[in-house]
Amino acid sequence: MVSFIPSPYPDELFYSICSRYHKWSRNPHMKATINDLFYPRIIRPSIHFPTGLSLFYENQLPNSVLVPDFIIQNHSFFPLYKPFLSKDRAEKVKTEMSGLSTSLHRVVGYDKDSQRLTYLRYCKDCISENIKMYGEPYWHRIHQEYGVKVCPHHNSWLYESKVKAVNIGTGNQGLIALEEECLNKGRILDNNEKNKHLYLKISKDVYWLLNHNNSNIELNDVKKRLRTYLKIAGFITDYGVIKKEFYVSFRDYYSNEFLEIFDSFVDVDNRKSWLAKMVLNVQSYFKPLRFILILNFLGIKIFDFFNKEIEYEPFGKGPWLCFNPIADHFNKRVIQLMDFEYHKQNKVTLGKFACACGFVYIRRKNSDETSIEKIYDLGPLWNTELSRLIGEEKKSSLQIGQIYNLHPSTIEEHYKSINTYQSGSIDFVKREEYRLLWQQRRSEYPDLTRSEFYKRFSNLYRWLNKHDNAWLKSNLPPKKQYARTHSPQRVNWNVRDNELSREVLKVANQVKSLDGKPKRITKALISDFIKHPNQLDTLEKLPLTKKTLNDVLETINEFRSRKVIWATRQLKKNNRKVSINNICKLAGKYKDFSDEVKELVNEQVNIST
Repeated sequence: MVSFIPSPYPDELFYSICSRYHKWSRNPHMKATINDLFYPRIIRPSIHFPTGLSLFYENQLPNSVLVPDFIIQNHSFFPLYKPFLSKDRAEKVKTEMSGLSTSLHRVVGYDKDSQRLTYLRYCKDCISENIKMYGEPYWHRIHQEYGVKVCPHHNSWLYESKVKAVNIGTGNQGLIALEEECLNKGRILDNNEKNKHLYLKISKDVYWLLNHNNSNIELNDVKKRLRTYLKIAGFITDYGVIKKEFYVSFRDYYSNEFLEIFDSFVDVDNRKSWLAKMVLNVQSYFKPLRFILILNFLGIKIFDFFNKEIEYEPFGKGPWLCFNPIADHFNKRVIQLMDFEYHKQNKVTLGKFACACGFVYIRRKNSDETSIEKIYDLGPLWNTELSRLIGEEKKSSLQIGQIYNLHPSTIEEHYKSINTYQSGSIDFVKREEYRLLWQQRRSEYPDLTRSEFYKRFSNLYRWLNKHDNAWLKSNLPPKKQYARTHSPQRVNWNVRDNELSREVLKVANQVKSLDGKPKRITKALISDFIKHPNQLDTLEKLPLTKKTLNDVLETINEFRSRKVIWATRQLKKNNRKVSINNICKLAGKYKDFSDEVKELVNEQVNIST
C-alpha cells in the first residue's frame, strides 16, 4: 500500500498521475513503482483507457478520492466516447477499465486512431501556466487526442515530446513525468495558420466533451438528433434519402486535404463511405472527431446539441390558422395539433391540421399557409348548420359552397356522415334490391365467413359499403370465433433464463480450463456445449442469459491475449526460453497482433528474463 498519491490536476492524464508518483517516490526501478500502484499485477497505465483501476484504488490509503469512477470520468478518455457508445457498450468499457481488460480500444472503435498518437503532446503556454500555479507541469488529457492540434485554452500550436505514447509502463519507456528533458525542441504538430480556426473549434469541442458534458444522451439519441439537424438543413429528404449535395458541401467546406489528416477522406460518389454510414445510422458507434466535424460543418454548437431539444418542423411552429368559416375564430391562429407524414406515391409531405372545433384540413409542405390541399373534416359545428340550410332553407350544396367558399362535395360528404342528407344521385329502388339480394346470399351461404363473403360477392359488398354503409354494418355475417389453443406446458421464461445463464457461464469457464491449445469463446462454440443450443436464438426473452453471453464472449484481442498467457506457461512448463519468437510459434503471427497484444508479449518476455 502506497503512503501517498499526488493530488490530480484538472484534466490530467491518469498516466501523468502515475508518472508524478514515480518521480516523487524516488523508486530506483520502474517495476517497483508498478508494484506499488497495481500489486499484485503488472499493469501499464494506458494513455487513453487505463485499466486495473480497482487494484490501483486498493493499493491506496483508505478513503482515497481516487476511486475508479472518478478516474474514469476525470482522467481518462471515456467521457469523450461515452455519448457515441450504446448503453451496454459504455457499461462494459467502465467495467473493464476497473478490471484487467486489454482490448478496450477495439470496444470503442479506437484501434486505428490510437496508432496515430506516437508521442505525448504538450502546450508551451500550459507548461508556463502550470509551473506558476502548481509548481510543476503535467500531461494534459485534452492534448493527447490525435485530432487536437491546437490548445483550446491558449490558441497555440501543440508540440510533440520525446515520450512515446505506446509501449509505456515497463522496460525502457517507463512512466515519465513532463519535465524539461522530455521536450523536443520545436517538434510542432502543425503550423498551417489557414486551418487554425478549424483546429481550434475541434479542440474546444473535444475539451467540452471531456470536461463539461453532463447530459445522459446515448448513441441512439445522438443518431436521431443528428438526422433531425440534417433534415432541418435540407440535406435529408422527408423520406430519408441523403442528398448528394450534403457530401459535396461537406467536402468543399473542409477540403479532402484537411479531412485526410483525420483519416476522413470523403468520396462523394461512395454511398458506403464513413460519412454515409454515420448519417444512415448503420454504425454501432461514432468516432467523436468525425461527429465534431459534421457538427461544425452544420454550424451547431456542441452545447446546444446535447442540452437543447430539437424537432423537425416542416410546417413551422404553431399555432396555425383555422379556416372553419362558421367558427368565431375563423382565420385565427388557434390550432395546436398538427401531424405530418410523407406520401411515397406522390412524393410529397402532407400536414394534417386539427382544430379543437373539429375542423381538420390538409396542406402540402412548402405551400402557402392559406393553400388548403383538402378539407378532411368540417367538424360538429356544421351538423346543425347544414340541417338548417339544407333541411329548412332547402339550399343546395352548390349554393352553400358559394356562400362559405367550400367545395360542394365536401358539404355533401359531411351531410351524409350525419345521416340527415340523402343524395339525389342514389337510386333508392336499387338500394332495396341490393339489400334484398344481400339477405338472400346470407340465407344461401350461412357458413361463409366475412372474408369469404367479401371475395365471393365483391361487387355487391362494394356498392352497399359506399351507399348504405350503416345498414351493411348491422347485417354482416357474425365474426368467427377462434378457440385459442394452449400448449399443455407454458414456458417459464424467468426459470429458463436463470438456468441457461448459469449453463452459459459454466460452459465458458470449462472452455477456458480445457487442456491443450485455447479455443476462442464464441456463441457458436457455446451452442455446441449446452444442452439445448436453439434456446440461444430467443435471447430477446432471456435478458440475463444475453448479458452473461455478452460478458463471456471474447473479442479477437482478448482471445489472442489469453493464447499469449497460455503459450508463456507452456514454454515455462517445458523449460523452454520465453521469447517473442517462441511465444508466437504457439500463439500466432506477431504481425497479426494488435498493439495491445504485442505489449503483452513484450511484458511476458520481460517478466521471464
